[in-house]
Amino acid sequence: MTSNLSFHKFAKYILCIVTLIVSPGLSFDPINIPKFQALTISTAVVLAYLSLSNNEFKTKQLKSLILVLIVFVGLMLLSVLFSGNPLSVSIYGTSGRNTGFLTYICLSVLLIAFALYSDEKLALAVVKLLGHLSFVLSTYALFQFSGFEIFNYGEAYGSPVFGTFGNSNFLSAFLGIAGAGTLTFALISDQSKKLKIYLYCASLLSFGGIFLSGSQQGFLNFSAGVAFSIIIKLTADRRKVFATIASILFFLGGTLVAFAFFNLGPAAKLVYQSSLGIRKEYWIAGFQMIKDHPLFGVGLDGFGSWYRQSRTQGMTLNDPGVVSNSAHNVFIDIAVGGGLPLLFIYLLLVFMTFRSLVRVAKSGGQSNSGFIAISAAWMAYFVQSFISINQIGVAIWGWALCGMIIGYEKTIHVVVKNPQNRKTKSHSKIELSMLSVSGLIIGLLILVSSLPLFFSSVRFYADLKTNNAKVIERSAYLFPYDEYRFIYVSTALQSNNLGFEALNVSRDGVSYFPRSFELWRLYSINPNAKETERINAQIELKRLDPFNPNLK
Repeated sequence: MTSNLSFHKFAKYILCIVTLIVSPGLSFDPINIPKFQALTISTAVVLAYLSLSNNEFKTKQLKSLILVLIVFVGLMLLSVLFSGNPLSVSIYGTSGRNTGFLTYICLSVLLIAFALYSDEKLALAVVKLLGHLSFVLSTYALFQFSGFEIFNYGEAYGSPVFGTFGNSNFLSAFLGIAGAGTLTFALISDQSKKLKIYLYCASLLSFGGIFLSGSQQGFLNFSAGVAFSIIIKLTADRRKVFATIASILFFLGGTLVAFAFFNLGPAAKLVYQSSLGIRKEYWIAGFQMIKDHPLFGVGLDGFGSWYRQSRTQGMTLNDPGVVSNSAHNVFIDIAVGGGLPLLFIYLLLVFMTFRSLVRVAKSGGQSNSGFIAISAAWMAYFVQSFISINQIGVAIWGWALCGMIIGYEKTIHVVVKNPQNRKTKSHSKIELSMLSVSGLIIGLLILVSSLPLFFSSVRFYADLKTNNAKVIERSAYLFPYDEYRFIYVSTALQSNNLGFEALNVSRDGVSYFPRSFELWRLYSINPNAKETERINAQIELKRLDPFNPNLK
């Protein structure tokens, strides 16, 4: 019990820090880089904690989950090795996303940790934390909406209201998840009136924050989460007829919303936005990438490198300048990055979550308000994943909640008797020692391998402030290599009439990132390039964007 309570406190810190941390004035990317670093540090500490804890019995209960995640990581590794994607992109992810191999390893480890320590007290702690974060982020959104920004982000973001997520859609998504969990708990729990009032206020503030963000996605996943909690509650109360009716209505509502994404059906006027409509073009391009690379995908976070070549001719002719580095659909992104086998394993993980939800709900009295609340929050994340991105600050909630749901089911069905003979115990101790050492080593490797990304972002930001051309030129080559850093430096040098230096950076950039349309474009227009070089660059541009009418 003491071990559980210790992890519960630590779990709250992990979720809170990864959600809120930003680093304006320190790193070039003040949103994703600090969240990535917080995630990797947290994972290293969790692995050390797990290595020093005795979770033998609970680990056996979760062996199928652990096996699925081991296969998931293994398939990602195959994609890293055989997809042809630049190694730095596959490991660290593309700039502004950072959802590469390291991020998904960390999410997998945290999912297992939350599953190991899942119980009603952890569920209650997480629901309260969602309430606290709703207050903080909704208040911050109000400040941003009013023109009072706490941090100096500059002009880098399209919407003034984005909280600590860098994008209004991600803020809206998180507040939808938080609102679904807090409102569900406030409605059905038998906790103190003071706590329930607090959570009612938190859910109301979430609703207000979604409105201020200008993104409708939060309303969508909020509604889905609350509606799903009703089904779980009716099932737990043995009200089968009402649960069936609610399930049918939920399915019909989901169908109407799905049609609305394509501006079809009666719900289109309420749901459809141009930002949602463009997603279908991203999805179509994603399906083409999956078709062309079904086994290993194009590489983790590699969508942007292949988008121009995979998009439809109609989309290209309509607006060739519209591009994306994500399919804006987690399932498609996973399949694009790692192939169909990786998607299958991810779908298996989703299936296991739904199976645990059904089993706990059918257990009746053993189901409670905390579990139903985290189920509502997870459903909000699940629905959101069809139209959005696994932004680290949002993704950690989806994966942690998934682990809590699966682990909760194992907790209520735990078998007290666990007879072992002396020989088995001896072997068990040896295996546990080996696992402990392995966990510590893996945690250290994750931490060490993640640090260069953070330091390079900090160093690049500092170098830019020097206004020294030589220093800025050298910063393009900071480890790990970053396509967008090469683009930024080459553009800056060219703007300052340093054509030869810009040419060298572009030339080196395309050698590291041969599918970078923007680097080839900079290469092709550089007046210092040889005629043969410019012709070759034009050929590469046409190969990467074959339907673009602006390319001759």
